[in-house]
Amino acid sequence: MMTIMILCAYTQSVFFGRRIDVLTKDILRMMWLTQSYQSSYRTINRFRVNPLVLILNDSTKYYRTKKSGL
Repeated sequence: MMTIMILCAYTQSVFFGRRIDVLTKDILRMMWLTQSYQSSYRTINRFRVNPLVLILNDSTKYYRTKKSGL
């Protein structure tokens, strides 16, 4: 659930926990993807910092390089 939330926010160029939290409350697509799951920005940031989720960081670097054409 958190991975979907973060990846959707990254595709919309939102990279900060508080802004991701606002997205989950304001945008209908995010509400549908997260099934109206409300998490705080602290939970989002803890999930992103977790060392077991390093693949998420690698995928965002890949996405950014593909988007910029490098």
